[in-house]
Amino acid sequence: MSMAMPWELAVYIVNMVWDALDGWISSCLSVADEIADVLRANSATAFPGRLPPFDVLARREQSRTIGNV
Repeated sequence: MSMAMPWELAVYIVNMVWDALDGWISSCLSVADEIADVLRANSATAFPGRLPPFDVLARREQSRTIGNV
């Protein structure tokens, strides 16, 4: 009894499909990472009157300028 397809061809096709899926998954993860970076960057400027908690010097400067007005 003979196979419908030689093993070498079957292995080649499996490798090609795996390479295509691997590239697709990598691309999706790269795009998701870029979107997350943009969302993180925009979250700091989403509320202009509210400063991030790590920006103590900017708060001091802001309180000085408000007190001088």
